[in-house]
Amino acid sequence: MIADPVLERLLAAWLPQRRWYPAKGGGAGARITGGFELARGRADVALRVAFVEIDDAGTPVTLQVPVSVRAGSLGADPGALIGRADAAWIYDGTHDRDFVAAWLDLVSGVAGMAESAGTDPAPLVAWCSDRLRRAHPGRPGGELGAVRVVAGEQSNTSVVVRDGAGQLMLKFYRVLQPGRHPEVEAGRALAALDNPHVPTLHGAVQFRMAAGLSTLGVVHSFVAGGRDGWELALTAARAGTDFQAEARALGAAVGSVHADLLASLGPSPADAAGPGGLVEAIIDRLDWAWAAARTAVGPYDDALEGVKARLRQITDLPDCQRIHGDLHLGQALQAGGGGRWYVLDFEGEPLRPLAERGLPDLPLRDVVGMLRSFDYAAAQSDDGTGSTVTWARRASAAFLAGYGLTRPGTVDTRSALFEALWLDKALYEVVYELRNRPDWIWVPVRAVREILGTEGKWC
Repeated sequence: MIADPVLERLLAAWLPQRRWYPAKGGGAGARITGGFELARGRADVALRVAFVEIDDAGTPVTLQVPVSVRAGSLGADPGALIGRADAAWIYDGTHDRDFVAAWLDLVSGVAGMAESAGTDPAPLVAWCSDRLRRAHPGRPGGELGAVRVVAGEQSNTSVVVRDGAGQLMLKFYRVLQPGRHPEVEAGRALAALDNPHVPTLHGAVQFRMAAGLSTLGVVHSFVAGGRDGWELALTAARAGTDFQAEARALGAAVGSVHADLLASLGPSPADAAGPGGLVEAIIDRLDWAWAAARTAVGPYDDALEGVKARLRQITDLPDCQRIHGDLHLGQALQAGGGGRWYVLDFEGEPLRPLAERGLPDLPLRDVVGMLRSFDYAAAQSDDGTGSTVTWARRASAAFLAGYGLTRPGTVDTRSALFEALWLDKALYEVVYELRNRPDWIWVPVRAVREILGTEGKWC
């Protein structure tokens, strides 16, 4: 195995080039603070998970870096090569078939770690389905089918693999945070009810680090032939093709997911500590986002105060429950002959701390997130005629109609709560675009100006 100082030097140069590297301003350092070796079936390959600490504007951040050390070239995507040292080739393990096989064996309980470093006790398998366990009788990784890393991901790394359990999606979390992971909790709840609109969760790996138990990754069923919801909507908007049937079916799918999350995990009264608790939490979010977004949006302070005042007049709030937390068209896939929709990635908003992402919230927040996504698709397709505005309104209305099939009477687009959550989401988008995609910032800025300039009329 390559010595830590050598690997740290290589990672310091390689990490900032990754799309999932969190320190967009550059970051600093690459200090290995722990990790473990995976059991392996070949003598010429060493498999390791390294926990690497970097400095992000004064804040220490721990990254997960799977590493494969081989005597010869892997022959993979050059981007997977971390570097060469001591006559060995060092790769990102997510691109290595042997690493993926060993990881699946770890999840399914067939094999454990070869060695632990810097942490105690060994990593824990938080949950594993019987189907996955039966599919892994400890065979060598060479018997796996095709292994493919999903391109384009910005915060994690996902790998598609075919094995005895069918096609699986392995997701590796790159930024590690201690605490209960919302994707594991929501995934287990929905798998227990066999919800037809989510890929089945089969397992998860956690590791007890100094700061607490952190989730390293999960394993889901892979939705073969799935078509990305964002690409479908964008294509339809650009062509002026009606999207109402698809939007209605998507609304029904989201309603089904919400209904099963409620049935499995139960409600959480929003007014347990009085209506002001939730209302003030929404107002705090508006104030946080406005502090960062005002320069881009403009002087709409009085209109924002009006939104907050109407919100404070609410005396009766709906129950909270577990929700998706970051729902948009990119989190949905359409697949199968009947055009079934699947909802993906129950990780919550990426800018929020992990401890907050899994808290019960209003399902209306997810609904608003999808409506904002229709607006994004329309804005990105606008040819200057304004035709896509009508497209977005029709798609949004159809989505709400579909949602109402499984959650009747739960959405009032004229309410102060809907108005505030819609604005909350749009302002969050301004902050996100400022930090990550400044070329897109005009989309949410336009939306915020419209709602604050028309006394809260959302469309």
